[in-house]
Amino acid sequence: MLKHFPTVKQICSACVLREQNKVLRPETIKSQILSKLCLKQVPNISREVVNKLLPKAPPLQQLLDHHDFQGDASSLEDFMDADEYHATTESVITMASERELQHFSH
Repeated sequence: MLKHFPTVKQICSACVLREQNKVLRPETIKSQILSKLCLKQVPNISREVVNKLLPKAPPLQQLLDHHDFQGDASSLEDFMDADEYHATTESVITMASERELQHFSH
């Protein structure tokens, strides 16, 4: 019984395809996001302008305290991952979109 060993050409082509996918994946995701937002290109706006125009999002704990949230857990920190514990929301961006009207015929 002979085992099949990949040739140098097969290994290289597999590596090339893997690298191409690695490069194209972020571009594909960016393209899909722009398409969903009905944009042809990334908006030309600086972070400084965004920070001036958009209000700061309050920290999660402040929101929970303000709305008197009571959970079954003894502490929120018991369930937070290290990344969640140290991350803070700087800004929240929302975009409105028109709803497509649905026509029902009876």
